[in-house]
Amino acid sequence: MNNNAVYLVSTLRHLHFSMALAFENSDENAHLIITGSNISEEVLHKLRASELSPFISMIRIEMYIGETKKKLKDFRHIQQQMSDYLVPLMPSKCFVGNDRKDYAQWFMNFSTKLNSDCVRYYLDEGTASMVPYSKTSRSIVDKLEGFIKKLLFGFWFSMPPAIGASKYIDFAYLIFPSLAHKYLKNKNILEFERKWLLNTSLLKLLSEIGGLSTAELGELTRITTVFVLPRKKLINRFYGGIPQLKNILQSYANSSNCVGLKYHPADSDGISELEQGIDHLVRLPNTLSLEMLLGFLPANLTLIGDISSALFTVKWLNPETTVYSISGGAINIDKKWLPLLKKVNIELKIIESSI
Repeated sequence: MNNNAVYLVSTLRHLHFSMALAFENSDENAHLIITGSNISEEVLHKLRASELSPFISMIRIEMYIGETKKKLKDFRHIQQQMSDYLVPLMPSKCFVGNDRKDYAQWFMNFSTKLNSDCVRYYLDEGTASMVPYSKTSRSIVDKLEGFIKKLLFGFWFSMPPAIGASKYIDFAYLIFPSLAHKYLKNKNILEFERKWLLNTSLLKLLSEIGGLSTAELGELTRITTVFVLPRKKLINRFYGGIPQLKNILQSYANSSNCVGLKYHPADSDGISELEQGIDHLVRLPNTLSLEMLLGFLPANLTLIGDISSALFTVKWLNPETTVYSISGGAINIDKKWLPLLKKVNIELKIIESSI
């Protein structure tokens, strides 16, 4: 009996969830396709080398960028690489995150052609599973983009109204099934279980691929407050500027309160002027996502950041965590988020630029 499950992954979030499912379904043969450059070569190399990895095989496929003619040529190259990898496997299951991507739809469509019994799964995209695109202008753009891609790549492509809602998805794994947007509600919804991300083998593997030393693991256990920072260029918007944010950090960091900083991937080297002169401050590793690090942090954590999938996931994974979603004093938060924040018990924190 064919028992090959293939995971198509482009982000650390989906790598995390895919590893958890692969460990949970250890009776299956798990295979991994990494796309794009969001997952570092360092992480991939360590995952390949690890004896703990739940994946039997894995490949990396680079994505195309550039003009239309080059996109078509590069897409054919992507198809060939995926085809060469998938044909011997004839997947019985396939997993994707963003099913609006052309290569993700091709992956699911081709897997079904290889094996008509192949079951196709959507892995929770975080906030995109709760709030779909709603602007009319976005809808018009999507329809136009969908039509162009049909002509360019083939009539197998179909732009869904929201992430997770494509015709290729049979089942959807969600962390908050009750908060699924309306386009997901007609799918077979499965609850992603917390315990899968707290699997001991998974935590050991995360420590290994994250390159976490014993000393670094010890530092993580001391942290009581974590700031999840936006991109450097957006700090003015949410905090009024770097000096104001530095003042806030200094007000939290003391001998009994160690503060962790989780930088945006675009600022992985940190912001030196923000950290200078502040004691009891720890920069969280940039090789792993915040969700990947949560199993190493204290349960009674306080988390502060702008609205993101990470905030919702942390609150789901550890309900004891106090989570604040911040909004700049002059900025009105989009009202669509207010009921969602309330339902999962995330508090709204207004940051005044005068702090």
